[in-house]
Amino acid sequence: MEIYYSTVLPARLRLRRVDGGSVSRSPGVEVSVTPEDKSKMQSFLSDLEALKAKNPEEKKYKDCKEKVEKKLEEVFGKNSDQFNRFQRAFKYNFSRSGKPPDAPLSNDEQQAYFRCIDEAKRLLTRFN
Repeated sequence: MEIYYSTVLPARLRLRRVDGGSVSRSPGVEVSVTPEDKSKMQSFLSDLEALKAKNPEEKKYKDCKEKVEKKLEEVFGKNSDQFNRFQRAFKYNFSRSGKPPDAPLSNDEQQAYFRCIDEAKRLLTRFN
């Protein structure tokens, strides 16, 4: 049995891999990740990578975020650590003071946007 520790979670909520690819949160709460769910998570990773455009579109970002959150809620539950961590990580604010919404992102804004996407991808990879 492999044990997954998280610096964010208290020891009593450690995640551990159990038979059949399911993840268990002590004490005794199990979440099963089916092959179909794993496949869907892989497709979300591709979708996230596609968001890395020079001029990102807020609508595409929000659509992708909603799809992933819906799937995470379905697989892990709305109050799960996985769902909440994804929500915190994949949060980019497109409102930019004084600039029109369709204006290209500055270098700093683009770097922050890419970090947001990379963190979301890292989390999805861990949940898979």
